[in-house]
Amino acid sequence: MLQAQDGTFYGNGYNGMIHLDQSGNVNWSVPDDSPQIATADGGVIGASGITYDSQGRATGQIANMPIYAWTGDAYQDDPGQAQQLASTAPDVATSFWPGGDAQSSLPGANASGTSTAYQSIEQTLYMRIFAPWYAFGPDYLANINGFVPYVIPCLIDCFLGDNRTFTTTVDPHVVTARINGSIQLRFPGMVPVNSNHNTEVYSDLTTAINRRPPNTGYSNPTKTITFPTGQGSGNFVLELKGADPLVLAPNIDDYLNLTGNVTTEPGQVCYSGNLSGDEFPNIEVFVINSKGEAKTLVTYATSYNRNAGPWTLLSPNQVNLVNFYSQCVPD
Repeated sequence: MLQAQDGTFYGNGYNGMIHLDQSGNVNWSVPDDSPQIATADGGVIGASGITYDSQGRATGQIANMPIYAWTGDAYQDDPGQAQQLASTAPDVATSFWPGGDAQSSLPGANASGTSTAYQSIEQTLYMRIFAPWYAFGPDYLANINGFVPYVIPCLIDCFLGDNRTFTTTVDPHVVTARINGSIQLRFPGMVPVNSNHNTEVYSDLTTAINRRPPNTGYSNPTKTITFPTGQGSGNFVLELKGADPLVLAPNIDDYLNLTGNVTTEPGQVCYSGNLSGDEFPNIEVFVINSKGEAKTLVTYATSYNRNAGPWTLLSPNQVNLVNFYSQCVPD
């Protein structure tokens, strides 16, 4: 039920309160009581109002054990009403919330039994893969590197590109991308707000130049999120995958390995990580906070030109593209 100052635990046993070490072994027990408040000396206050040290020895008694609010005020829970009492708040244990002290300002939580005391931060992460040229393809180096296209769509500049530079604009009437992916995150822990996060991916229209119908189409990209150390642990891997819908081409397949942590300064999130995957075309990753302010976390620009790379660089091998560190975004 409670974690003590030293990392051990207090809980309810068969006949009363028990104290457990970090491996779950019982250190001691007290009959006819249950843990209520962990104290700064490693001890605990029972529901009976008896105070215990870390060895289970009774050290005092709080008469008419009140209910303590987050602010430290005390209340008596009478039927039909709550009456405030004159009481000195106990010296409670330090919080294990990010930020440390349970009584401090954000990002620490205050002394409640639930996460509602913590003013969580929500931000939206965007990852987009786009062709910066007006037009691109085919790939004259494809045969050299072992990939033979099933169909050569044209001689030069076969497809319309996105015709733009790196940007954080999210208006679909202004910018396009070959693959668009986004996810809303809640901190601490970097937990997806929308549990159905795999649906938040799409492609803009692909148009073939100088080709008989069908000369347009939408691909069906996918987005996969994995949590290497468990959801809510502050890191995940975002994979975007998609292919040209008008020709038999390999997938664009790129990965964002991300860690995000609430820092010791209130109200901001700092991100670190890296991009890996295919070296074609360009990638941009940015975050928009609760105020609508955007910050770029990382970008990658392909080293090839518009007609070299659409097949050659779409390799099944994952290549490390770029790393980034401590990119901080305010709430």
